[in-house]
Amino acid sequence: MKLLDRYQPLEIALKLTKRRNEKAKEGGYAGGRATFGYMKQTGEKVLKIHNNHAEGVKRFLSLKDTLFFVDVFVLLTFLYLLVHSR
Repeated sequence: MKLLDRYQPLEIALKLTKRRNEKAKEGGYAGGRATFGYMKQTGEKVLKIHNNHAEGVKRFLSLKDTLFFVDVFVLLTFLYLLVHSR
């Protein structure tokens, strides 16, 4: 019985993760807070690009690929300062 009790939560988490990934590939999302760079309208299940954040996200991804040796926290701090300095 104890083995089954440990297995079920893992199985449920796996199914939820799989469905969230499928939904993301379809352009939707499962709810909750929108990822930085995206925004949502109340009641809608589709994310839209947040134009004010798009430049910062593109810059961050470019820097992350170019400066792979730099800590991600440093790059995120840069992104934050870039977006909030306007």
